[in-house]
Amino acid sequence: TSIVVDIPYLLFYAEFSLEGPVLFLSDDRGGALRLQNYFDNAEPADLVSPDGARLTGDVVEALAGPVFPGQVAQGAPGAAVAAGARAIGQVETVTGTATVQRSDGTTETLQLGTQVFQNDVVATAEGGSLSITFEDGTIFTLASGSRMVLNSLVYDPAGDDNGAVFNLVEGSFVFIAGQVAKTGGMEVKTPVATMGIRGTTVRVDIETVNGVSTVDISLVRDPDGELGNFTITGLDGNPIASVTGTETKWIISPVEGETREVPKVLEDLTNDQAIIVRAVQAFQSAEGRVEQGGEYVPGNAPTVQPDGDRPEAEPPAGPDGPDERRGDLGSGLETDVAGIQERPGVPQIGQATETLGGEGPPRAPPPSTVDEGPTPPPRPI
Repeated sequence: TSIVVDIPYLLFYAEFSLEGPVLFLSDDRGGALRLQNYFDNAEPADLVSPDGARLTGDVVEALAGPVFPGQVAQGAPGAAVAAGARAIGQVETVTGTATVQRSDGTTETLQLGTQVFQNDVVATAEGGSLSITFEDGTIFTLASGSRMVLNSLVYDPAGDDNGAVFNLVEGSFVFIAGQVAKTGGMEVKTPVATMGIRGTTVRVDIETVNGVSTVDISLVRDPDGELGNFTITGLDGNPIASVTGTETKWIISPVEGETREVPKVLEDLTNDQAIIVRAVQAFQSAEGRVEQGGEYVPGNAPTVQPDGDRPEAEPPAGPDGPDERRGDLGSGLETDVAGIQERPGVPQIGQATETLGGEGPPRAPPPSTVDEGPTPPPRPI
């Protein structure tokens, strides 16, 4: 079952909270929605935007948290965390403000080394950025104003039935896949499509403009210059594309006829470079720790690399030394740029690959229509 949220873009920018079976959505521009009896069903309904983009019921449930923050029934995910459950990842780098909402509803500010667990919701504030290393070596980097749900990660170095599911709600991301993608299956879900990952690096940008949600997805070279591939599947379960090249990007839309593949241009490379650099720096920091006998997630079992094909990273450069990581990343980007320059009519890149660009202008959705329902309660802190 599904429920259409008629207020444009509220679904993906909103704060979620609940009071008994009632779900509240509200944003900082005055948009508000109250859904009576939403949590009466054992499986909450999906929430759908007017254009067809979707948050599944389990994602909505994670975003809203439990009825009583900090109090979770025995056997629930939050209870496991409180009892010392195994962490699935840790913060590798953070700038500005980033937070985690635990599955028991409590919220805390993320610091270097903070551990994350299954069903956590992590987010960055405006001006913040965050990189998380997971226990299989996967890296997720979030740019400013981004949010994702860490649904699950199961990893046994000696097994071949590993799996991971992550839901990206809003914002910009780069992820570098680790061993789970190579020894099982990794799904990265968005409001309009799902990516099937078998080991690669991917850039994703989710935004809602004029009430229409789109996801830009593109393949990026791995830190060692190798190139992977991934698949894109629509909300209806039908395949959209198998992505194998870096010269183009896919714009995925729930609006019929709007999904398309387009060439990358100079603006794409400039906007992407800063977050890609952050992801590679986090990757090399984590790999350097493992090479020195540590673990991807300190405190978990020693890391084993069963297939031996995890890309090796240069040790992180010192603050006064040359930044070899920029060199590794630059070589991959220059290869991609060369491919783009061969396309007729596409601007030449020149020295752009040597400049760390920003993350693009901030998105500014149009003002929303305020719902006439009751004012939602304040979100638990």
